[in-house]
Amino acid sequence: MRCSRNALKALLLLLGTAMLCARTAFALPQAGSAPPIRVESGEVLVPTTVFSLPDYASVSGLTVADFHMFEDGKEQKIQQVTVERLYRPDFVDNFGFKETETASTSGQKWAMLLRRAPHIWWTGPPPDLYLIAYVPPDSVEGSCHEIRVKVKQKDVLVYTRSKYCNTTHPAFDPLAGTSLGKQMEDFAASDEVGRIPLALQAGFFYTNARAARVYITTDFSSGAAKEYHILAMAYRRGGALALRLSDTQDAGDSSVLNMFWNHHEAQMELPPGDYDLRSVVSEDRKWGKAEMSLTVESYDSKQLGISSIFVCKQFHDHRQTMVVPDPRRPSTLSDFVPLVSKGREFTPTGDTNFRKKEIFFVYYEVYEPLLASAPATTVQTRLRIINTTTGQVGADTGWQNAEAWMEPDSSVIRLTPEVGLKKMDKGSYRIEVQASDSAGRKTDTRTATFSIE
Repeated sequence: MRCSRNALKALLLLLGTAMLCARTAFALPQAGSAPPIRVESGEVLVPTTVFSLPDYASVSGLTVADFHMFEDGKEQKIQQVTVERLYRPDFVDNFGFKETETASTSGQKWAMLLRRAPHIWWTGPPPDLYLIAYVPPDSVEGSCHEIRVKVKQKDVLVYTRSKYCNTTHPAFDPLAGTSLGKQMEDFAASDEVGRIPLALQAGFFYTNARAARVYITTDFSSGAAKEYHILAMAYRRGGALALRLSDTQDAGDSSVLNMFWNHHEAQMELPPGDYDLRSVVSEDRKWGKAEMSLTVESYDSKQLGISSIFVCKQFHDHRQTMVVPDPRRPSTLSDFVPLVSKGREFTPTGDTNFRKKEIFFVYYEVYEPLLASAPATTVQTRLRIINTTTGQVGADTGWQNAEAWMEPDSSVIRLTPEVGLKKMDKGSYRIEVQASDSAGRKTDTRTATFSIE
């Protein structure tokens, strides 16, 4: 794998949070220029990538004997070095833009879109991501420590994080217990207006009768920041915190970062109930937040059901992001569940404002348990778009057979109808979808909103 110096900078940006700790008990991200460092069962795991100079080729096959690890200037005994399969696929979306995804924290994923300077795009496979494990000396909880990694080989570039802090938190919430995490949580609860514009979309998909997979997507444009963080929180109606997720993306080279549009997707499992969702982004000294209400309705898995509606601007061939399974090197994508229908992976957008010349796709799922026992069951769906100001119907598909969206041996129907806007006036709109079956059952009507500028 070879590239230019600028291409390497772009890759390092994309490696910002690329690491996995499958059995993580503690995760400790702090400011720096590489992936977050984790503490696992008394061990510090330091994600490291190594490139040869001057050709910037990825260096593979390194072992414990090739590394030296220092904490606060004192060399530490390395327990082991493992290699992870970095999740960092590149693909071309339906607009022809090159895009990349990265994932390291459970249930979350970042996507970045290169808007200019395509000549620096990394075209080779992801490099090896070495996880260097050592047992740290005793320290006070909350204390931070400088670390340094050396490689015995000459003429190499070592990319690793330079600091970790002894802060306890779950693997899916690396900002928990940190001062930054507390500041972001306080900012979310305050009346303060942020300086970073955020766009938020959220909904749910049924996984079983007891819980649903809540999907939160946030869009924002990045500035010249070294590092940015996101915190997604779900509060029960009334104020009690139900669950929170967080993640960190390290920019590495800010001159490369501001070429990108940033998109974060988070998934959390929540029981039926009424929730207030809040998303907060921190970018150096700037902040941004967005919030919305969501009701996760109860579901009888023996009945016809329907998910939330998600508005999507982009899709790509799902095969472009598939990684050949290797049980010896688990993927850092973790347990994230993408939105895939008929071989295409759809990206829900946080920003649901459109121009008349644009199109978008509506993704939603219909759950028909009868398909398992009676495959000949017919399912129909209907989509309507209504101008919320005038009440005028902008589109109505009528009841249509959903057979084209069905997949063999599956009781889940994943629909992605396309919506054109040329014939609609500017304004605010409501999307309505509903499903029925040949057994005479109908679902509730699900809604989502968008606007035409």
